[in-house]
Amino acid sequence: MEAIAVPVLDALDSVRSWLLRTLLSFSFAKTIFVSRARRLQFLFLVVFFTSLILSAAAPLWVLAAGPLLYGFPHILASLRFSHHTLANKSLNRFQTPHHSLERASRTFQALSMVWIAVLSFRLFTQFNFLKISSDIKAGNSPELLATVLTIIICRHIHTRAKYQTLISLMLLTPLALSSLYAPGTALGALVLLHNFVAFAFWYRSCQSTDERKVALKSLGLFTLANVAIFGGACDFINTAVCGSIRSILHDALCTEDIGRLIAPWSEDPTIYLRCAIAYAFGQSLHYFIWLKAMPDQFHTRSTPTTFRQSFHILTRDYGRHLVGGMTLFCAIGFAIYVCFEYSMARAIYFSFAAYHGYLEIAVLSFAVAGSYLRSKAMHG
Repeated sequence: MEAIAVPVLDALDSVRSWLLRTLLSFSFAKTIFVSRARRLQFLFLVVFFTSLILSAAAPLWVLAAGPLLYGFPHILASLRFSHHTLANKSLNRFQTPHHSLERASRTFQALSMVWIAVLSFRLFTQFNFLKISSDIKAGNSPELLATVLTIIICRHIHTRAKYQTLISLMLLTPLALSSLYAPGTALGALVLLHNFVAFAFWYRSCQSTDERKVALKSLGLFTLANVAIFGGACDFINTAVCGSIRSILHDALCTEDIGRLIAPWSEDPTIYLRCAIAYAFGQSLHYFIWLKAMPDQFHTRSTPTTFRQSFHILTRDYGRHLVGGMTLFCAIGFAIYVCFEYSMARAIYFSFAAYHGYLEIAVLSFAVAGSYLRSKAMHG
């Protein structure tokens, strides 16, 4: 695999170097580039306004293109950075001791096994593979069980503190109760709320006060945008777009489908439209956090790495065989999304992504519980 990847990455780095030489001839661009905080703030604003306009104008197109380009890599990124969220934030992938590399690999493999189990169950129940599960109605129970297993894995690999496990399970109680007694409403809320959870991961990974301020400002801006979307501020953009452009995907998916998923308690088409816009917009920024902001935060240098350096870090963390498996997974996911009819491809993608939101909340609750206990120990 390396024999194929390195020449491609070197070619991409050559293009990158040419672009940087051109852009960095401007002093303001150099100021942004050399500072991680300013660079991420600038990139976030670019993605923010671009995604907001596109999501308001054509939410179905954004929802179709996002998983195709970034969906499967971002699932792997959430599995990968779970370890770094739980580990000491002073550790990074350029100066990571051997035992931390081993824990990173063990965490990734263990969480991947849980994810594969949930994926298999979802594929069997949704598409009746092997003709054995057409009568199974499990609701969100597989994801809840996977959430508990995630906490157990975190405790086994990262700490033996029983109180941290108990506190994290207590924090997950509202999610468990809502998923058991109102699974439709809980799933709809999770579709939107897990985009906010990603900002907490970003904040926890920050290495300086300036970077934490950027994460908080970005979260505030994202919150205001969602308030504006549900207040109807973006409706005029959607109305102004030609109906034929918006309805190309209508036979496979429409805003009503998205709206009923997020707001099953409503029958208002306007609410459905705003839910679709908010979902498309939040999904775009969610990808940015996991695929750009989070990787940048775990580097020693403030300047970004080259493509070849990123590949070296990945293979150092997980080994060539596991990286090859990740690449194969993304290639298969891309092929499924391209080759299957759109509604079927989207359903399969959601089977892949079902565990992702619960994983984020489980790992974050475990990390927050650990921070609470450390803070309590320091202050007596």
